[in-house]
Amino acid sequence: MIKKIFGKKENAPEKKYSQQDIDKIKERAYFIWLNKGKPNGSSASDWILAEKELKKEGKI
Repeated sequence: MIKKIFGKKENAPEKKYSQQDIDKIKERAYFIWLNKGKPNGSSASDWILAEKELKKEGKI
């Protein structure tokens, strides 16, 4: 998911997440995308929103 969103791997964010955290973010981003009506081109913003929500909830 990170590679798809940010292009080349070296452009990925420096923050290191465990595989478990990445899976949580992916799942949350997916449901955000579904709830928005599955728009094209929103994967980066959905990922960022998912990260923010999960951090706020103390889940990552």
